[in-house]
Amino acid sequence: MKIEVHPEIEKLLFPLHKDEMELLEKSILEDGIRDPLVVWPYNGKRILVEGHHRFRIAQKYGLSFRTVELARRNLTDEQRAYIQGKLYEMMKKNPKGFEDRNPSEAQNEPGDKSHATAKKIGSLFGSSQATVRRNYKFAKAVDKVREVKPEAAEKIFRGEVKDALTALPQVIRKEDPE
Repeated sequence: MKIEVHPEIEKLLFPLHKDEMELLEKSILEDGIRDPLVVWPYNGKRILVEGHHRFRIAQKYGLSFRTVELARRNLTDEQRAYIQGKLYEMMKKNPKGFEDRNPSEAQNEPGDKSHATAKKIGSLFGSSQATVRRNYKFAKAVDKVREVKPEAAEKIFRGEVKDALTALPQVIRKEDPE
């Protein structure tokens, strides 16, 4: 199955500096691609979630690589929550949403498809709908932090900010009840 690069996911990445990209390319050409690329299986597609730089280098030189599915990847809790929140945001904005969902299921209000979307994304990660929606608020908060101070967002992703997963969604909840 072909790997697809989704522009919404790719723009979430922290780009490498030119010298970092050159070092990564040199390392890959010498040692191969050691770490697997992370893909999200969705609707018969494999959407690239992590490993965009390695993927581009592999394409450039025709190199082989391994992949793992998202649910099995060892991300920090903060990275996993952010990815889950951004996937939820993308899917709830899409009027088509998940094609395989039953619109009569998991809706609290007429016309509200966000619960079905949260349910589907939660099933991919082994999370509840409430966790998916909380992670959406976490991702929105991290995006706001990133706008003001990108290095602070990086610390959040590395798990260096105590209580970020619980405190940041509280900030968004006060602003945007969803």
